[in-house]
Amino acid sequence: MSADKYIPGLGKQFFVEPEHVKSESGKALSIQLDELSKSVLESIKISDIGEGNRKIKVVACVIRNDGTGWKFIEGSNHSKLNVSSITANTTDITINFNFTAKNILSFVATPDETFAVKGYSMGASVGTNVAILKIAQLARTIGGYIFYNGSGWTVNSTGGNIAVSSYTAGKLLITHDDVGAGSYLGSAVGRAAKYDVQMGSLGGTSTEIEFYNAAGTLITTPTTDMKVFLTRSSVNMALNPQNVIDGNGNIWCIGVFEV
Repeated sequence: MSADKYIPGLGKQFFVEPEHVKSESGKALSIQLDELSKSVLESIKISDIGEGNRKIKVVACVIRNDGTGWKFIEGSNHSKLNVSSITANTTDITINFNFTAKNILSFVATPDETFAVKGYSMGASVGTNVAILKIAQLARTIGGYIFYNGSGWTVNSTGGNIAVSSYTAGKLLITHDDVGAGSYLGSAVGRAAKYDVQMGSLGGTSTEIEFYNAAGTLITTPTTDMKVFLTRSSVNMALNPQNVIDGNGNIWCIGVFEV
């Protein structure tokens, strides 16, 4: 407990120190704990500091989904305060408190540095005993250079988890991070002049590319002239929390409530 904490209700102004109290003049005074009323003790609890007759409780936690579901991070210099349980479904993360408040004062959920660089943001709908979080990803563009090397497909990419899934009947199927099922933003530009490169079906996590010769015939056998720069862009979109998996990323949460 910090020094110089004013305690009301003792007749004089006293200031709390770890092992004794002193008057305003600075003279140390011995005091027995039973001389303090229960209400005075309550007024100096860290979790119940308030103004006037108002008292507050603080909730705080750090949460992460490492692939085994959303959990509180505890240990390794992390702990939680006044929260009891956490669950998640396809749209929300629910954090339950171990008390019911009188009034909600504030609640903030924010990404750590790992989630911040991925463009994640989150907000909460807060009740007197629960906070329900949603996660969104800000608009982003992913891209890469894809080419056939004579024996297989090579992908050079700086992000977006771009990979070649298959090449079947002249259709090159590429998978990548989710850009939203309704996003049709993107381009495929051929590097070699031999083929006309066109985009086929577009999905949230997949892109189809086709190569045509000068006669307009679809090429069904891969050649080393198949080279393409691919970009896909997304808009701001809500994420399924169960799919937000990262062994390093986490969400910081803190809230203040009147009790």
